[in-house]
Amino acid sequence: MAMRRLRRGWLGWSVFSVFAVGMLAYLLEGTWDRVSIQRYLVLSYLGLSYQLAFLWSNLKLNHRPGEGALLPGFGPGNLSSMARGLMLVLLTGFLFSTRPLGWGAWLPMILYTSGDIIDYFDGYLARRSDHVTLLGERMDMEWDAYGLLVATTLAIWYGKLTWIFLPIGLARYGFGFGLWYLKRQGRETFPLPPSSSRRPVAGLTMGYMSAMLWPIIPFPASAIAGAIFLGPFAMSFARDWLVVSGSLDPVSHRYVQLRRRLKTLILVIFPVLVRFVLVLALLPRVWEKISAYTVVVDQFAGFGFRFPHQVVLVFAAIELLAVVFIFFGVAGRFAAFLLIFPVGFTLIGTGQDLQGSVLLVTDLLVLILGTGYLSFWKPSEKVFAKRAGEA
Repeated sequence: MAMRRLRRGWLGWSVFSVFAVGMLAYLLEGTWDRVSIQRYLVLSYLGLSYQLAFLWSNLKLNHRPGEGALLPGFGPGNLSSMARGLMLVLLTGFLFSTRPLGWGAWLPMILYTSGDIIDYFDGYLARRSDHVTLLGERMDMEWDAYGLLVATTLAIWYGKLTWIFLPIGLARYGFGFGLWYLKRQGRETFPLPPSSSRRPVAGLTMGYMSAMLWPIIPFPASAIAGAIFLGPFAMSFARDWLVVSGSLDPVSHRYVQLRRRLKTLILVIFPVLVRFVLVLALLPRVWEKISAYTVVVDQFAGFGFRFPHQVVLVFAAIELLAVVFIFFGVAGRFAAFLLIFPVGFTLIGTGQDLQGSVLLVTDLLVLILGTGYLSFWKPSEKVFAKRAGEA
C-alpha cells in the first residue's frame, strides 16, 4: 500500500517536471535561437529521465534509518530534495549552447544557487517533520555529484574555467568508481570517519560554482578564485580516498598530530597574515574613494553603472566596514563575503591588476579559512559547519 502511494507520487512529480522543463523552454524562446531551444529540451529531458529513474529505483529506501517500515509519503524534506533535483535538470539544458540574451543569461546562476539554498534546508525540514529517510540521504549525495558536474562543465563551456577543472566535477563519480574497483578486486575498504572540514569545503565549493555562473565574472578572476576554492576540495577528496583505500589510518597518532599541526597553521596562524595583507591592500582604495570622490564616480560611470554616485558610496561603506571587521576578526567571513562585490565589480571595470588580484586572493582566503587567531567574534563557524537545524 505504501509503495503504491509512493509510485503515484512519483508519477505526479514526473508529469509536473516534464511540464516545468517545457514551460522554461517556452519562456526562453525570446532570448535564444531555435537550435539552442531544441538542444535545451533534449539535454533537460535526458537529465530528467536519469533523475526520475534514480528516484523510482530508490523508492524502497523511503524509510527511517534503522526501521524497515516504508513511509507512504515523501515528506517535506524529500520533496525539497526533489525540487533541488529539478533545478539541476533545468540547469542541464544550458550545456553546450551560447548564453541566452537578457534575463536568460542569469538563469544558470539562479537555478544552481536555488539548489544550494534548498540543500541547506532540506535536512532541517526532514528532521522537523520526523521524516528523515535513507531515500533523502541517497538523493542528497546523488544531487551533489550531479550538480557539481553540470555546473563545472557549464562554467568551462562559458569560458570561466579551463578544462583542467573538469576532474573537480567528476570527483564524486571517480570516487564511487574507485570504491567499486577496489571491491571488485577483493580489497578491503574502510568507512570515512566524521570530519569537521568536509561539510564547509563542500558548501564553499558549491557557493563558488554558483558565482562562476554569473555572466559578469571575468576569466582571470574566475581562474584565480578557482585555484583557491577548489584546492581544498581536491585535497579533501584525496585525503578521503587514502582513508577508504586503507592507505591512511585516520586515528593513528602520527596522522592525528600532523593534522592538528596543519589545522593550527592553516586555520589559526596563517589567516592573521592574510588579514594584515588584505587590510593593507584595501586601505588605499577606501582612501581613494574619500579623497578623490568625483574622480572615482566618473570612473564608475565609465564602467557602465547607471547610478555611479550611489554605487561608490555603497562600495566605500562596504570596504570601510570590511577593514574594521576583518582587522579585528569580527564576523570576518561575512565581511569578506560582502567585500567580494566591490572587489569583483571593480575588477570587471578596470581589468586585472596586481592590487585587485591581491585583494581578490586574500578576500577569498578569509572567506574560506576565517580570521584565525585574535578574532573577537566568529559566528560563521556554526553556519559553515552545519545545515540549518543540525545539532
